[in-house]
Amino acid sequence: KNSRPSNHLSARSSTSPDTAASPAGPTSTPVSSRRSSCLARLSQGASTSSDLPGGLVTFLTTKRAQHIGISLSVFRSAREPLQMHRAVLALDRQILNPEDLSALISCLPNADEEAKLRAFTGAPEQLARPDEFQWRMLQVPRARTRLRSFGISEQLGASARTLQRQLEYLSIGCEAMLASDKLHQVLALVLALGNAMNERSARGDAHGFGLEVLSSLMSVKSAVHDTTL
Repeated sequence: KNSRPSNHLSARSSTSPDTAASPAGPTSTPVSSRRSSCLARLSQGASTSSDLPGGLVTFLTTKRAQHIGISLSVFRSAREPLQMHRAVLALDRQILNPEDLSALISCLPNADEEAKLRAFTGAPEQLARPDEFQWRMLQVPRARTRLRSFGISEQLGASARTLQRQLEYLSIGCEAMLASDKLHQVLALVLALGNAMNERSARGDAHGFGLEVLSSLMSVKSAVHDTTL
């Protein structure tokens, strides 16, 4: 009777606590694979947050993604990344307003964002919308230079038309001055008065004067200070 309990106790004590607590082999494999997948995504700089709808991937910070979303909302006809990609390739004037090009250029990927997007091997539809926009802009040859050149060409035309109108006004004014006898008489009178005031000085006996003198005539007063020139 006394031997049986002792054998029972010895058998139970021979069982190692470590052996009893160790999990079975098959249950540890999914944990390891999930950890490896998570580390791989983090090494690429992608967000593993579950807040994105549909499990989309993003490499951008929240502030950067919001900036891109707000900037693209201005282009109502090309809010989708694929539509903007086609507009930039074709330089569509109906979509690309010169006034909004600077905001669009600021959304293009920088060096760090470009490196992360080029390392991404999934489909562009798996990216969040701001990331997909940047990915598609990388498919456009020299997108930044392309948009800047397009903006300059569009502004150059407007500047040239403004300059042409100014030259036309200047030409009309010159023709009117040459044809006006009364203007010639007024200018001759101003020259004569100036020579009379500067008589016996180095500035007297002048054959002409600069046009800037006309703006100072109101400040030249007579000796009694009640009449200007």
